[in-house]
Amino acid sequence: MWWDRDNETEAQAGALPTWGMLRRVHPYVRPHLPRFGLALLLALAGVGLMLLQPVIFKRIVDVDYPAKDMGGLLTSVGVYTALLVLGTLFSGLATVLLGRGGVEVVNVIKRDLFAKALALGLPWLESKPVGTLVSRIESDSQRLVNLTSTMAVRILSATVMIFGSVIIVSRVDQRLFLICAAVLPVMVGGTWFIFGKMRARFREERRQYAKITGEVAELAPAARLIQALGVEAWAEERLAGHNRGYKRFVVRLNLLEYSLWGGMGLMQILMTCLALWLGSAWIADGSMSAGTLVMFAQYAGMIYWPIIELSEQLAEIQRAGGAADRIFTMLDTPPTVPTPAHPKLLPTRVGQAGRLEFQSVSFEYVAGKPVLTDFNLVVEPGETVALVGPTGGGKSTILNLVTRLRDVSEGRILLDGTDIREFDPREYRRLFGLVLQDLYLFPASVEDNLRAFRPEVPAERVREAARVAGIEEEILRRPQGYAAVLAERGADLSYGQRQLLALARALAVDPPILVLDEATSSVDPRTERHIQRTLELLTRGRTTLVVAHRLSTVRHADRILVVRAGMVAEQGRHAELLALDGLYAELLRTQQAHHGAAAILPDPDEGETEAAA
Repeated sequence: MWWDRDNETEAQAGALPTWGMLRRVHPYVRPHLPRFGLALLLALAGVGLMLLQPVIFKRIVDVDYPAKDMGGLLTSVGVYTALLVLGTLFSGLATVLLGRGGVEVVNVIKRDLFAKALALGLPWLESKPVGTLVSRIESDSQRLVNLTSTMAVRILSATVMIFGSVIIVSRVDQRLFLICAAVLPVMVGGTWFIFGKMRARFREERRQYAKITGEVAELAPAARLIQALGVEAWAEERLAGHNRGYKRFVVRLNLLEYSLWGGMGLMQILMTCLALWLGSAWIADGSMSAGTLVMFAQYAGMIYWPIIELSEQLAEIQRAGGAADRIFTMLDTPPTVPTPAHPKLLPTRVGQAGRLEFQSVSFEYVAGKPVLTDFNLVVEPGETVALVGPTGGGKSTILNLVTRLRDVSEGRILLDGTDIREFDPREYRRLFGLVLQDLYLFPASVEDNLRAFRPEVPAERVREAARVAGIEEEILRRPQGYAAVLAERGADLSYGQRQLLALARALAVDPPILVLDEATSSVDPRTERHIQRTLELLTRGRTTLVVAHRLSTVRHADRILVVRAGMVAEQGRHAELLALDGLYAELLRTQQAHHGAAAILPDPDEGETEAAA
């Protein structure tokens, strides 16, 4: 089912080892190394100041208080307070620097992921649910914030804190050091045990979370259909089922995680209790001061809590590991429509000097099931060629291939005698103006939508295009006119208005090649006639490929190709194909029977009388 389509990607995740993951992340961190270096120095300074605090406290207990030396006591308290304040300040500054750097690093990763998603091509995008893409770009990237910012400094600071505490204890009292030495390997070994045991579970947690995110992203846009079909209970139960499974897994994961951490905490309690029991006897016989034992109790906390911090950071590496595996698997995926290493320059003006040619083109979505077979076609500059025929014949596939949203399986497509695979696909696609059945308008201003976000398109051309398309009046009715922000996908417009905006967009960008895919579908006859007149202006002097089921929209084409089962069954002008009385004439008769002669015959004001079969 569609909600399980990304399993193959999840199966690939996990091949990237931890050090390999860190090496892959390093290029993103490298530009911020000066900032991270400063943060590291501040953090280490803060750790050093914290390590001195128990030493000052020992002096207070052993020297200043017993001697009733108020001056010395106030001095020690002042030094202790200064160490505490400065240590906190340095640690806070380090955290701010690291947090800002981490967010900037992750933003670059998100940008690269989004660019990669677009570069991977239409076949890859269509194979992934929207929710999976959202989870990959947003949620998985967000998991790397700690990995790319505070994690390294926290791990290093915790390590310095542990070893610094042990070294100071060893210099003060060897017996207390031996207690540390007996317990510390168990705690460190337990940390590495947890480190190895939790990674697969954290990856599974990310997979289940991504599945819920994907479910929401898939169901939310279908809310209107779900309500119309009355299947709200099905949708709610579907999401609730995923949530229940995720909750059960996370509860078990948390129980396991905190049981392991609890075991680590028990070791620290045992170490402290052992030190207090033995230390009380040593104080009694005079071989140890009370301040030394108090100092050790503080250092015990400085050993235990950094180990917990270290454990949590290592656990976070495991959590980030699953996300990083998926991120870099995606970034390493080769694009389905590759860019040549040395792309050729495009013709300066294709509409005047260009020529599109399909040479023995075959294409298949699934191996062994061809959609196009040995397809040949030449489109001369300025010529309008219409593609008609039964549904599933391969018409839209031809448009996908010529715009290089997909690459041919066999054969080649030439532009001005050059294989289109030798051009940069991003630059090549800018030659085309698209008016598609599946209209998309962005949640941006009307003007930005009409200029297709190309800053080089002047405002005068945008307004002229809107006037020619007959949509300017509707635009100016809005309080902000061309600056008005449209709803997502143009939901605040009628279908006819969206269609006219799409035509105006194609006019504004002034493309040399025009691609129309069902450009007049789903509109009333009056709007269709208006759109048809706009199309006549739009196609004038431009190489045009038209896909249409309503044959009334293609009768003026220079050439009409009837495409069936991936092959050209008939071709010619409208009158020639009618005279042939073949598949085209049969399609025309079928439409006339369903829609009436008015839907097939030309408008009376055009002064034409064409026979209807």
